[in-house]
Amino acid sequence: MKKGLITNEQFGCRPNHSCPQQALRLVEYILEGFKSKNKTVAVFFEVAKAFDRVWHVGLIHKLYQLELPDRLIIIIHHYISNCHFTFQLVNTYSSMRPIRAGVPQGSTLSSLLYSAHVNDIPRPSTGVQLALFADDTELFSQSNCLWNILSRLQKAIDDMTEWF
Repeated sequence: MKKGLITNEQFGCRPNHSCPQQALRLVEYILEGFKSKNKTVAVFFEVAKAFDRVWHVGLIHKLYQLELPDRLIIIIHHYISNCHFTFQLVNTYSSMRPIRAGVPQGSTLSSLLYSAHVNDIPRPSTGVQLALFADDTELFSQSNCLWNILSRLQKAIDDMTEWF
């Protein structure tokens, strides 16, 4: 089965998938837990400088795996790989160096590229929910037994740690 460019759990930079809607999803999940007298535990991850860490070669590989048209991938490759930087100390400049990771921030395209980059994030096993909003990641689960929640979440965290 072919995956979409953006996983269903991603609520960043998508029509009808706003931050408040993702928050409402969690609130409704918690309220359902209250009604059935279940405990709910959530784990929140903040990927530091996530947009700066998108590895260009890996992203291009993932875009091919998603079966995007070759011409579009070539355009994206040129968009992200033709960036350079220099360093200035007082009046001395370094030589120009290529930027091999990161997507330019501030554009919708960059958010889409980041979403494609994390599209293969591991889906948690049964009983654990995944929520993404741009570079924020959340796992949550509920049960009447705290031990069940913690063991499920730990497995999902271990899988995610290996993926990261």
